[in-house]
Amino acid sequence: MANKALVYVAISLAVLTTGNDVNAKRQRLLLVSFDGFRWDFDQDVDTPNLDRFTQEGAKAPYVTPAFPTLTGPDHITIATGLYPESHGVVHNKYFDKETGVTFSAQQTEHMREWYDNGAEPIWNTVKKQGKKAGVYMFYGGFLPMQGMLPDRYVTSNSSAPTDEAEWQKRVDTIIDWFLVDDLDFVAVHWNQPDKICHAQGPDSDARREEIRKADRLIGYLVDQIKVRDQLSDLNVILTADHGMITADPVPNPIEIYSYVSPLDLRLLLADYGPLALIQPEDGKLQEVYDVLRTSHPNMTVYLKEDFPERFHFANNPRIPDIIALADSSFIIHSTYPGQIDVPGQHGYDNALLKMKAVFRAQGPAFRRGYTHPRPFDSVHLYALMCEILGVSPAPNNGTIQEVRALLDPGFTSGATSTLSSGVCVIAFVVFVLLFGDNH
Repeated sequence: MANKALVYVAISLAVLTTGNDVNAKRQRLLLVSFDGFRWDFDQDVDTPNLDRFTQEGAKAPYVTPAFPTLTGPDHITIATGLYPESHGVVHNKYFDKETGVTFSAQQTEHMREWYDNGAEPIWNTVKKQGKKAGVYMFYGGFLPMQGMLPDRYVTSNSSAPTDEAEWQKRVDTIIDWFLVDDLDFVAVHWNQPDKICHAQGPDSDARREEIRKADRLIGYLVDQIKVRDQLSDLNVILTADHGMITADPVPNPIEIYSYVSPLDLRLLLADYGPLALIQPEDGKLQEVYDVLRTSHPNMTVYLKEDFPERFHFANNPRIPDIIALADSSFIIHSTYPGQIDVPGQHGYDNALLKMKAVFRAQGPAFRRGYTHPRPFDSVHLYALMCEILGVSPAPNNGTIQEVRALLDPGFTSGATSTLSSGVCVIAFVVFVLLFGDNH
């Protein structure tokens, strides 16, 4: 009788653990990043496909990117759930504060030594736990990180065409990755509307047309998913790395070399929006700081240790001893013009509303017709993606609690499903051990 009781306990445990797990099935995920898609860029444009996508899924008022609000750092924050001071990709451009060496943003995109700092991106998390991942031009995803590469990847190409036919080819390739290669996760990056905003400004008709193009792409993507029964388990997240602001063409530029001599600086990384990273020569720190901190009314200059903690930026050995940040719409130059001024800029304080990014999501894991009651930080997206995919996250700065409400109340992650299956196995093993030899 005791043995029978143990059997009943084991069977009941298995039933109780799995009986309510109706949604604990495979979930797959496509992460789409539209570079520079500010949270409100769909409000002055007719976007029927994005509207329908939102009605059938979930949205947030906006996502707050990490600081600095630059493409490389923010994409790695999305992929790892770490702030830039933790993952180490602190700028679009490679620099060395000790030698003063810098590389262009285009060169840096392909430099493993800038991106591979020990942080674990979502595609590695997926692969380490027995699933398959792909990356299409998403920052860092085509470089060996932790000695790993995705199962499928396409290298970033800043000069790649951005016409709609090319965009649709990318969608077709990604759909094939899911259908033919049976991938569980794919991250894809589009370099618009960022590119057109830099060239013609975020308030231009050209930007609005680029949003219409993105909307048509979303419609094409959703149609390709819906006509294939094999993709009924696919979830889609649409988001962006940062917002965009119109640069102020004031005749009063912030020009670092008009205040301090180049001979006093080992490194000046300016001419790239509102952020300047400055490493004085030995013995010159206090002198340079004292001059710069009162040099321009629209630039705030900090010693590294005094940079506000809310930015989660300064606590990294790559960061130079002085950090300068311009006010909204201003740009910091080395000499004016240090680069050709462009009407659209980003890189500003991530608390500014115009730096916020879009967020929409749809699929079996998400609520339908749901608006999250509050914005959230992009650092939480890694935890959300892990929850959907049923993988255990690596250590990160985010938390699933901030974004769990986006998920359908009946959703059970694959991780929970795996745990339930494990309990069933334990129950079966107990049964065999107790009765395997009884005939």
